[in-house]
Amino acid sequence: MIEVMFPAVKTPWHKGTPPKIAINADVAVSEMIYGLEKGKTEIRVGGAKILCLISRLSPSFALKKVNELQ
Repeated sequence: MIEVMFPAVKTPWHKGTPPKIAINADVAVSEMIYGLEKGKTEIRVGGAKILCLISRLSPSFALKKVNELQ
């Protein structure tokens, strides 16, 4: 099993107004493929890397920050 964690990704789902922190789909896919090629079973893309670290240090703070994102 392989788990891939993405941040917000610019897609049509956002109806033309993606969050400011959203990354391009080609960047998201490239990072995912790179992780797969390296044999990783957990792949954290873009801002998901730092969010995972913050959530381990302070889960309540991380949840608060995620809920503040627009």
